[in-house]
Amino acid sequence: LLWPPSRCPVCLHRLKLIDNVPVVSWLRLRGKCRHCGTAIPRSYLRTEVRFGLLFLALTYVEIHTGGLNLPVRGANQYP
Repeated sequence: LLWPPSRCPVCLHRLKLIDNVPVVSWLRLRGKCRHCGTAIPRSYLRTEVRFGLLFLALTYVEIHTGGLNLPVRGANQYP
């Protein structure tokens, strides 16, 4: 995730941190690279939205079930 840094697949220019925010950056840049203007496929946006919704759904389920799906760890047996 941290290495190698994100780059445009066409011009290979390194993306700034502000250009690497999921969904927001894609919308702000109108789906294009800031430097060369190459279109960024919508599939990137769809994937980011889907995983974001999945994360929110799982968080919602865990909060409302009291964490019943989380593994329970027994008492610490070692002093």
